[in-house]
Amino acid sequence: LLLQSLTYESSKPWYDALYEWTTQGRLILDHHHHHHQYNPYNNSKNLELNEEGEFFVEEDKSISIEHMWHGRYILKKDRIPHSIMDEKLARNILVLGKGINFVRKCLGYVDWAPDLNNV
Repeated sequence: LLLQSLTYESSKPWYDALYEWTTQGRLILDHHHHHHQYNPYNNSKNLELNEEGEFFVEEDKSISIEHMWHGRYILKKDRIPHSIMDEKLARNILVLGKGINFVRKCLGYVDWAPDLNNV
């Protein structure tokens, strides 16, 4: 029971990050567990990635929203938990979160969210 409790507590932040990305298109800081704030005015030429963490998707905020689909979100292959998913599934998860962000940020539906009640 103790081992099960420790395993649950240690994996919960990662599963929370997976849930937020696949349902809201949001990346969570792994160790602070806060949402990243999107800044539409950030056109910095310096590489500004999310803080290092365990989740396999990172955001490069130096990439403008106009180029969001091809460069803003990065698959970190070395962080894919191969015991529960392969690279193909990780890529599908990356595309899912990117799609949510595309609808919100590029198409202007900022409050849009998938309807999870009918799934």
